[in-house]
Amino acid sequence: MEIALLFVIMTMITGDLWTRFEWGVWWTWEPRLTTYLILMLIVIAYFVLRNAVDEPEKRATFASVVSIIALVDVPICFMVTRLIPSSVHPVVLREGGMSFDMGVTVLVVLIGMLCLGHALYRLRFRSLRLRERLEALKEIFDERPMDDPFSGGLPAAVSPVVAHEAREVGPETVLRPNGEPRPNKGKIRSEYPTCLLR
Repeated sequence: MEIALLFVIMTMITGDLWTRFEWGVWWTWEPRLTTYLILMLIVIAYFVLRNAVDEPEKRATFASVVSIIALVDVPICFMVTRLIPSSVHPVVLREGGMSFDMGVTVLVVLIGMLCLGHALYRLRFRSLRLRERLEALKEIFDERPMDDPFSGGLPAAVSPVVAHEAREVGPETVLRPNGEPRPNKGKIRSEYPTCLLR
């Protein structure tokens, strides 16, 4: 939804710039502009709502309802020029279409925007996965007892570099996570959960 907010705001900003250039005004209460403004406010309300409600189940329920309302408004923004005729926003495709040069330009921009949206989605998805893995590492690190004989005093999620340094100290001592040596109470584990260390 963050990517949707970005595209909605950028569309509104560039649309206002075009409105100023083409019509000589920054804003006019034209049906398509008005319905798009409503869509932008709904998307902003989605994020305000998600940050205002603390309980996860209620937050998810309320946010889902707002998302459905936004989804209903999208086809209205597209069809409003057909439902309410306007001289400002003509129905291009029904009136004979656009020129070849304009069609190629629209197609190239459309493909570029789709690629940009996909890249931003992948980047956001990756950041969320990294955050989840970091939280899992924190939980393992906090729950692992320091005197666990299978970890040699090191949490299972500790990095391989620290584990390697611990093995070099010698069988009598190991390194604590803060780097201080202490007596070894068990065998140092040489394998760590690879799914957490990637």
